[in-house]
Amino acid sequence: MAKTMETVATINSAVRTLLALVVCGAAGTGGWYAYSTFNAKEIQAQKAQKELLDVQHLLGKTKADLQARELEIHQQAAKIAEQVAELKKKDEQIAKLETARRLLKVDHRLAQLNIIDQTTDDKGEVTSTVQFVELNPEGMPMGEPLPFTLKGDMIYVDGLSVTFEDKYVEQADLDRGTSLFSFTRIFTDAQNPKDGFPLDRVGSRPLAYAKGGQISEFESNIWKNFWSLANDKEAAEKLGIASIHGSAVSIKPVTGNSYTIELRASAGPKLKYEGKIPGDVK
Repeated sequence: MAKTMETVATINSAVRTLLALVVCGAAGTGGWYAYSTFNAKEIQAQKAQKELLDVQHLLGKTKADLQARELEIHQQAAKIAEQVAELKKKDEQIAKLETARRLLKVDHRLAQLNIIDQTTDDKGEVTSTVQFVELNPEGMPMGEPLPFTLKGDMIYVDGLSVTFEDKYVEQADLDRGTSLFSFTRIFTDAQNPKDGFPLDRVGSRPLAYAKGGQISEFESNIWKNFWSLANDKEAAEKLGIASIHGSAVSIKPVTGNSYTIELRASAGPKLKYEGKIPGDVK
């Protein structure tokens, strides 16, 4: 009996404990519910505040990313602009070099030599009847043709040559933008050069050079002091002269042929076959 009573007491104790727990749980739940209900607005405000902070943080990060991207775009644009400027500069340099290269190779036609007729005597000596015609820059005759009868196989056209430093030619310098050449005489291999026939007056130059028909003071000074400059390196260099000397071109001519004497902007004279004389050459 005593044992039974002990068992009942234990069960009662357990039931009381369980009831206490239920009551406490209910009280806690009720308390939390009451707390939540009473502070609902504050909790909602805190939640909204947190969400606002999260949004502000996201906006701040997005703004920072946009600023970083904008800076990157600006830097890239600056780099592209720099590259474009560099390319433009290179293009200008290439164009300048191309112009300089072209100017150095510009040929000016100075004169035409026409072989009108040739005869050979019993001794085998050749006599040539020729015409010497100075030309303007367009290749048109200037003045009347000069006729000559020359004995000998080879014909020489002699003159005075002046070339300037390339930098002046490249820059198309007004006075030194091209070589200069003044004809002096025509002769053959059967003659002493000093016995040749005169072409231009000593100290003058082909009319093709004249700007408006007038020789510049700069050139006039060169022709007047030609041989002095040819023997004075320092004085010649002060004028930008690269070379100054006598120069002759020659050809073993053929009847009916026409030859031109040209002058490259950066070099001395040259003679080349132009073709047959148009029309009747006899």
